[in-house]
Amino acid sequence: MRVSKEPEERKKEIIETAMKLFAKRGYKHTQIKDIVGSIGVAQGLFYYYFKSKEEVMEAVAEEYAKKILYSVEVTINSRDTVLEKLDEVAKSFIMMSQDQEEIFIEIQNADDGIIHEKVFKYLIEKLIPKIVEIVKIGNESGECNCKNPELYTQILLYGVSEKLNKVSSEKKMEIFISNLSALKNFVIKIYGIREEQKR
Repeated sequence: MRVSKEPEERKKEIIETAMKLFAKRGYKHTQIKDIVGSIGVAQGLFYYYFKSKEEVMEAVAEEYAKKILYSVEVTINSRDTVLEKLDEVAKSFIMMSQDQEEIFIEIQNADDGIIHEKVFKYLIEKLIPKIVEIVKIGNESGECNCKNPELYTQILLYGVSEKLNKVSSEKKMEIFISNLSALKNFVIKIYGIREEQKR
């Protein structure tokens, strides 16, 4: 007898399958029938969880963002100094975009970039408190001297986002990586990171 899957398990399966197909075939060339066909379920089941292909792409993009956030959490917890932790935040973005380059590009291009805007806003909103907490701990330990961590973190993340949104999806990481040194110097200045950490 075939045992049906729990709703959350089935929804996750649809998202993961869609992510693989969007990465392999491209978002535009993947249809709902391809997603359900890969899983082996009726098309009606898809519509129980999602209203459209656009909606499942939003879920895919959010899942991608959650993976970045998890990576950030793991790496910053494994580093000692404030600067090392902040370096790891940037590296987490780079590693995810390189490891999953195809879906990274598809998320940015889907629906003329609207889905990417939504998910990047979600990502920034989740990242801000994590970075603020790092800087506050740095203030307490004397590693940093920053009077308004939240404001400066918002300026940093939204500024980087604005810069990257002006270039094509294929060039985003190239531009980001080429500006890492300047970005690091900016981070040192706005957070008042002391001299010993700069080495």
